[in-house]
Amino acid sequence: MKIVKDWITRSIPRSKVEISTIDLLDKQETEIKLASVSNDIPLYWVQSLGLGAGTVKIRDNNPYLKIDEVSEEFIDAELSVLKSTYMTLQALLPRFLDTPRPRRTGIL
Repeated sequence: MKIVKDWITRSIPRSKVEISTIDLLDKQETEIKLASVSNDIPLYWVQSLGLGAGTVKIRDNNPYLKIDEVSEEFIDAELSVLKSTYMTLQALLPRFLDTPRPRRTGIL
């Protein structure tokens, strides 16, 4: 996320980027974080999971698993992240609908 933040601040003059890390599986933590975000600033969402977040370690620089190496627990874990992300985005949807879209600069 720091790489994304640095890229945005270099590419878009006067941009202000804040990074927050929360456990999306912790509903209370998520609600507290969402409630702390001011309503008078535009809000955009960038999310990095797994490899991009650095939480997944890969063998031999190969991020892909063979079918017989994928466990049901792994699939359940991936689905739980998807579900929590969906619930968080659903909670933020009214806010996103009120946020002006960035103008097209060719950068993003």
